[in-house]
Amino acid sequence: MYDTDCEERNYRRDWRVQAFNEPKWYVSFDERTMTAIVINEDENGNEVERKVKCHYEVCDTCRGKGSHVNPSIDCGGLTSEDFDDDPDFREDYFSGMYDVQCYECNGKRIVPVTEEEI
Repeated sequence: MYDTDCEERNYRRDWRVQAFNEPKWYVSFDERTMTAIVINEDENGNEVERKVKCHYEVCDTCRGKGSHVNPSIDCGGLTSEDFDDDPDFREDYFSGMYDVQCYECNGKRIVPVTEEEI
C-alpha cells in the first residue's frame, strides 16, 4: 500500500503532470494579434475581461523540444540498475520511444507569455 501511495504522490508532483493539470492563465489567445483575454476582478469584485499583449517564450516543460518522456515511465526516478537490468529499456528510453507530446505547449515548443501584469 505504501509503495502505491508513494508512486501516486510522485506522479502527481511531477512537473510535467502539473503542467498538464495547471489551468491556462488566459481565457483565449489570438496568435494573429498576439493578445490574450484574461479575467480580472474590478474594485467591486465583478469579473471583467481584459485584453493583454503577449509574446512567445520557449516552453519550460519540454525546453523547446515539443515532447518529453511520459511521466508514467520515470516520475519516480530511474537508477542505473533500471537500465542495467534491461538494456532494451535503456535503448528505448533514450531513443524517445516513451516520449509524449508536451503537456504544456501541445508540441508547439513555445508558449504565450503576457507582457503586462495581470
